[in-house]
Amino acid sequence: MKKQLILPLLLFGGVMLSAQQLTSNIRLIPGGIEIIERENASTAAFDSTQRRKKNDQQVLIDFMDLMSTPKAKQLKQEKFSQSGEIPIGGADFRYAASAEKTAENSIRCTISLKRDTPAELKESFISIRMNSALLDTPVRLELCKEKAFWSKPLIYPRAHKGGWIWSSQKDCALRKVTVPLHRGELIISGVTAPAMACKYGTGTGNLRLYLKQGSVSEINAEFTVSYLPYEAETLNLRSAMNMGFKDDIPNDRKGGWTDQGPDNDLSMLTPGKRVFINVPFEVVDPASNNGKSAIVLGNPERPYFPKQVTVPVGGKQFRQLYFLHADAWPMKKEVGKIKINYQDGSSDLVPVVDRQDVANWWEPKSVRNAAVAWQGQNRNAFLGLYISRFPADIRKPIESLTLSSSGNSVWMIAAISGVRAEYIPFPEPDAEAVEVPVVMDPRDWQEFTMTVERKRRVAGSSLDFSFLLDAPAGKYGFVKSEGENFVFENRPGIPVRFNGGNLCNDIATRYTHQEADILADLMASYGFNAARLHHFDADLVDASKTDGSVDPKRLDNLHYLVAALKKRGIYTTIDLYTCRTKGFPEKFNGMFEVKSRMMFDKSMRDNLMNFARTMLTPVNPYTGLALKDDPALTTIGLINEDPMMTTHEQFKYPNTDPVQHGNIRENFAAWCQAQGITPPERPGLELYTRFLNEHQVKIYREMTAALRAMGIRQPTSDISCTNRSIYAFPRKEFDYVDNHYYFSHPRALGSAWSFPSSYVNAGMASVLYKNMTACFASRIKDKPFTVTEYNFCAPNEFRSEGGLAMGSLSAFQNASGIYVFDFNGYGHRTRWNSINEIGAHLGWFGVMTDPVRNLSQRIITLLYMRGDVRQADAKNLKILTVTPLDYKKKSVQSYGYHRSETESDIPGKFHNLAFFTKIATDFADEVPVNGISLSSLESDRPLKVSGNGIYQPEKGRIVSSTGEISIDAASRTIKVVTPKSEGFLVTGKNMNGNRLSVSGSTGLCTVFASALDDKTLADTEKAVVFHLTDIQATGRRKTRLGDSFIVYNWGNMHPYLLKKSKAEISLKNSGKGKLRINALDVNGKVLASVPFKEENGVVTFTADTGLYSAMAYELIRK
Repeated sequence: MKKQLILPLLLFGGVMLSAQQLTSNIRLIPGGIEIIERENASTAAFDSTQRRKKNDQQVLIDFMDLMSTPKAKQLKQEKFSQSGEIPIGGADFRYAASAEKTAENSIRCTISLKRDTPAELKESFISIRMNSALLDTPVRLELCKEKAFWSKPLIYPRAHKGGWIWSSQKDCALRKVTVPLHRGELIISGVTAPAMACKYGTGTGNLRLYLKQGSVSEINAEFTVSYLPYEAETLNLRSAMNMGFKDDIPNDRKGGWTDQGPDNDLSMLTPGKRVFINVPFEVVDPASNNGKSAIVLGNPERPYFPKQVTVPVGGKQFRQLYFLHADAWPMKKEVGKIKINYQDGSSDLVPVVDRQDVANWWEPKSVRNAAVAWQGQNRNAFLGLYISRFPADIRKPIESLTLSSSGNSVWMIAAISGVRAEYIPFPEPDAEAVEVPVVMDPRDWQEFTMTVERKRRVAGSSLDFSFLLDAPAGKYGFVKSEGENFVFENRPGIPVRFNGGNLCNDIATRYTHQEADILADLMASYGFNAARLHHFDADLVDASKTDGSVDPKRLDNLHYLVAALKKRGIYTTIDLYTCRTKGFPEKFNGMFEVKSRMMFDKSMRDNLMNFARTMLTPVNPYTGLALKDDPALTTIGLINEDPMMTTHEQFKYPNTDPVQHGNIRENFAAWCQAQGITPPERPGLELYTRFLNEHQVKIYREMTAALRAMGIRQPTSDISCTNRSIYAFPRKEFDYVDNHYYFSHPRALGSAWSFPSSYVNAGMASVLYKNMTACFASRIKDKPFTVTEYNFCAPNEFRSEGGLAMGSLSAFQNASGIYVFDFNGYGHRTRWNSINEIGAHLGWFGVMTDPVRNLSQRIITLLYMRGDVRQADAKNLKILTVTPLDYKKKSVQSYGYHRSETESDIPGKFHNLAFFTKIATDFADEVPVNGISLSSLESDRPLKVSGNGIYQPEKGRIVSSTGEISIDAASRTIKVVTPKSEGFLVTGKNMNGNRLSVSGSTGLCTVFASALDDKTLADTEKAVVFHLTDIQATGRRKTRLGDSFIVYNWGNMHPYLLKKSKAEISLKNSGKGKLRINALDVNGKVLASVPFKEENGVVTFTADTGLYSAMAYELIRK
């Protein structure tokens, strides 16, 4: 075949302001030269519409890191040149730089600096900076000394923490630098100079070429930047091909790919000359080769495929052979062999092993020598092909390749290419692959609209759980702590649990009375007995004032909502600060700046206390009580999510913000003085961590005392996020412990809370619910514990498991309160007012507008608030004891580093216990005898456990000590079995509990059954059954990238898409009376009567979302 060059594609998107493109991947930007090489060959280097990915390579070349300074933006920009004054070593120089294209992929750059009188310079240099995608990549340096020339590799180790790496020897100079990029070599030459290599922090490699020093009035440099594409050659496989890509009839021994029919073929792969990652291949058009476009070798599943084929090579010489291939029915064994037959009669035999050199074409995931290079989607699965490389002897001409099957897996080869280059970067196993658009096959989905009617309570229906509430809220007096429980002051000894949802933004301040009543009725129907008002402070504060006082009109709306909730038995909790940036004497850029300043500035905290006073002390005209005097207000969080042990720069000391630096210095100095310590300019991490912890306690005491002085009685808490083990110290001081967790939380790939955003589409069972268990492990022994934010976020298709997981764990660990984030998030713009509009944005968090989470919340109500799941025996409580000595631990001190911050969290070795036995954390001077310490958890010694249940986290198997909860990571399932409720996540076709069973399931679903009367499932006469599949938004642009999905927009507000699925559901039930089964809408309205059969005490019916547009059913005996 004709030789090809691996070339980057030409620019087709937007270009950043002031950037001037010179070649396809080289441009002049303010201050220097930028070279970009995208990992994905189909993405143009400078396409601003395509986000930068972690494996996109970037090289910056400038004078003394000029691009990183504000002066770069002030340079005068002309066509391919720039000029201006810049400071060097305290002296100003006139700077001028230009670049010109000298060949297709080559440019020449000149830099000139002048001043009228000499200045003393310690150093001056050309800087070549390489981003994290080039760490661990061998950069080739060409050095010289007199007339001697030699080369050496230079590697910037990823594990290197920063600092010096290499310097040229005395009298030696660097004359050329070659950086291997994805599809070619970048060569920088023309400056011969001493050099030094270092790392800026953990993520940037820097190479400095030193110019003049001493007394300097002029500096001149000229260098060339060239890009040389790698050479590669595609092999002709046509004569050996035996299958096409398209398959019309399964198992007919004809057609294409794996012969599994049109729903499971590779017909979407586009033929032609294409580059995959960094290698060109020819994907043969079957129409030009008698319908054949792939080599497919057999195994026992496909014994009629050939066992061996020969591919002619014709005497070509290669250093590496690259395969575009995959396997099917993988066995984690040898898939086949490549025999390289050389023309001299010798040969090399190369084994190809599954999950090492190739992997399954279904749900592709890169492995050591097989990088996902292409992705697609058919009706059954997401698909992929891999590139793998195998060595050949470059010195010997190759006659042919013999490809043979080892009889274990079916091996599919789409293309082969040969490469002669000495080094071409190969993607890491965790490298991002190609984005593939997600297609919703209309055969598998049907439209479903969240009408206004569906957002209304149907009183008395089987989905109206308001019967579980004890109205009005506050009738038993104020909430107080009693050991690990909340109790009411007038009902001591009886623990109370709060099951609620967050009402966000301006719901509390803008809802009309009518809307508040509708919302309160709806929340009651979920069985919610609590609501958290959140993010309301930005709208409640009077922005025209600077003292933090609230707007009386909007407070009136809040008062009515609290009264409406109270009337129905729904309690309220609040945070005093969440997100406002107004109502202060000065302007702030965002809530993080406010929170960080508030921790070290007493005047900011006084402002917050005035906000609290003007909100909590006026009498509510709809209840006759001020909020502070209303027992329906249960608890108060001081500052939402305000941990200081984070990677955020706002809490670092010294601090780059002069105001923040001064505030921290003042507080730190006072603390040191109290300790009898001279304040160091740069405190060590042990000392600074102690200061942050003790300062957090000081602030908590100060603000709580200020609230008590106002007559506010409600319990208070702080630090409502993170699982740092050392936070056991301040949390032990709080009235109760609060924390947050999310699964599949969106990650913005650009600006925060913007598109595109990525999320993980996977189940939590496969990781033993580690986000949840880590959160619950942060509770403190003998204190109530709440989770005021949690969610199994949309559009993750596994989110239906959240009801079973959160409901069972919260009950098992006896949490005192849980609040899903969010139930509803209102914006006074009409399109966000989802309670009175058709449809809604199927966002990351909203439960009310997502039928899947709408119903799974009711599972939580039954398992947790009604108490269907038994709590763990307190006698088997496992306690992690943190001590003052732990401040010395490197793991505890690692919270400020992005790469190691999770090391400061409670170890998984401890929090994995959460589904097995009761757990808590404590802070004490020393660890009790036979107690659990951080040191014991960080050791190789296994954790000793005993008692009932199964605890095998290394095998992914946990059964709770009560026997009611089972997790199996291998099958990605959770099962909950109690006398009144049973449910499980169904990832296969069949699943069984004690009385509930499922067979013939056609898709991923959560199935749950629960008695709604005072009986058990065995004899209930009224039960609800859920068959939760999936809901997605129409019009949503979504792609898959490796293990993640990327979302580019909200999609349409209506209609949604409901996943069609069937399952035969059976329930062993001997209740009395004539049975009927009805399909229910999401609000409980009866949609249709469902046929069933009842034999030998077993009721069986088919749940069918496609037929009924329903995911809920009622079983009623009359």
